[in-house]
Amino acid sequence: MGDPCEWPSALRLAAALVLESPAPMWLAWGDALALLANDACGALLPSPGDRRPGAPAAEAWGDAWDALRPAALRALDGRGSRVDELALPGAGGAAQAWATFAFAPLRDDAGRVHGLLCTVQDVSATVAARRSLRESEAAAARGTAQTQETAERYRLALLSTNDAIWDWNMADGHVIWNQAVQTLFGHQFDATSADWWLEHIHPEDRPRIDSTIHAVIDSQGSSWSGEYRFLRADGSYAEIFDRGTVLRDAEGRARRMIGAMLDLSEQRATRAALQESERLFRTLFESIDEGFCVIEFLDGPHGPMSDYVHVLANPAYAANAGIEDVVGQRVRDMVPLEAEGWIEIYRQVLLEGQPIRFERELEHTGRFLELAALRIEPPERRQVAVLFQDITERHRAEVALRDMNDTLERRVASELERHARMEEALRQSQKMEAVGQL
Repeated sequence: MGDPCEWPSALRLAAALVLESPAPMWLAWGDALALLANDACGALLPSPGDRRPGAPAAEAWGDAWDALRPAALRALDGRGSRVDELALPGAGGAAQAWATFAFAPLRDDAGRVHGLLCTVQDVSATVAARRSLRESEAAAARGTAQTQETAERYRLALLSTNDAIWDWNMADGHVIWNQAVQTLFGHQFDATSADWWLEHIHPEDRPRIDSTIHAVIDSQGSSWSGEYRFLRADGSYAEIFDRGTVLRDAEGRARRMIGAMLDLSEQRATRAALQESERLFRTLFESIDEGFCVIEFLDGPHGPMSDYVHVLANPAYAANAGIEDVVGQRVRDMVPLEAEGWIEIYRQVLLEGQPIRFERELEHTGRFLELAALRIEPPERRQVAVLFQDITERHRAEVALRDMNDTLERRVASELERHARMEEALRQSQKMEAVGQL
């Protein structure tokens, strides 16, 4: 993936979202699809070592990549995609887990798709609940003594998942929910009807969902999935991904359908907020007249934090400082004769965490700058943001004014001295005249 200092801003923002997200997320970048995964996602990888930054995604996901690759290619083609309930081997050979992967294209600063962003949803509890239900049905059909124990496992599985689990009995039309339907949407989790569920789907989505679910039921299909908006008790709508499995009798007639509603609202709101934040930042970043940059301290031959590199700079940087194409450049390479002074100023900001304002000449270009600098949190990032403007003309005017005042003061002093000498000479002349009269 290269030096993070040289990453496009879109990649840096996406990487920050991945690393700071509590939900499992990962991204892949470049032709090799170099992987960057957060800690929550690391638990789903075949082994902890596979989450090292820059590892090829195909290598990191191991055998699971064969199933993930088609969806990843669709994302690289600019289309969102998903892989539902993929079986994964647990870390260190632990029990198998299941996860749903949602892929989105990741674009560079020029708008070209150069990678992908993936949100991972651990659906092990949902799959376990569905398995427990199938076990319960099989046990009931065989009339074994394990029916009660299996039903209890199913009940506990329903309580343990955050998804809204539904159990539709097609004989009487009743739908049984787990407690998550109240936690997520505010509805009582008493038995309802299939019509109640359908009525709570957004009117624009309802015909499509009604059609697709009955198409699966009527065509001997076994699984269904769909996305729609679902009405909460407070009148707002949740963004839902729903998936169900049809259970049939020996003659193939649909008897029950078990499913899970996954609330995508927070994920989509987070993604929308990130996109809006990035848009606003980019607009401000590119439109302000002041120069702006983010520098990151590096260790080097001169010691710890003895150099810094520009990781971000706006178009006005060159106009104010007189130096172009600074992103990726180290200050010791840019202005070697005066680098030490700049390093010392910004290093103090980084170490002490106190914002500063100051004026200083950039001797390399002869520009006088007015600057403000502050530390970017957390300190471990070793970054300082700098906002500045060219005040060369103002500085020259101030110098000229001081010179003029100095010249004026010297002239006034000289004139006063000359006047004093003339007065003294006049007094001496008057004294001599008085002596002559005597």
